[in-house]
Amino acid sequence: MKALEIDVSGIEENGVIADIGSNLKLDLIYNNKDNYIYVSVLDASENRLTGFFRLVPTIDYLKLVRINLNYQLRCLKINDYAEEKDRITPFNLNKDYKFFLIGEENG
Repeated sequence: MKALEIDVSGIEENGVIADIGSNLKLDLIYNNKDNYIYVSVLDASENRLTGFFRLVPTIDYLKLVRINLNYQLRCLKINDYAEEKDRITPFNLNKDYKFFLIGEENG
């Protein structure tokens, strides 16, 4: 399991494209109206593999790609004091919640 630290500074204005390894990237945008982060999976050439999905805990975002991959990408709660009802925002993404690439060979 590999923890991913994604810099989301500037996401409110421009969105963020983050390299997560394994020839995949995440496109993250922030919606100011509903205060949610939305995530889309891209390939190494930044071709979109999925549409945008609301960022919520425990979903395997790589399963949505419909390509047989031997690992998972999940956003998990890392702070025991974070409320389950909390939205994942740019302010708590790396503090209360963090992306993890699970099952990737660390070599």
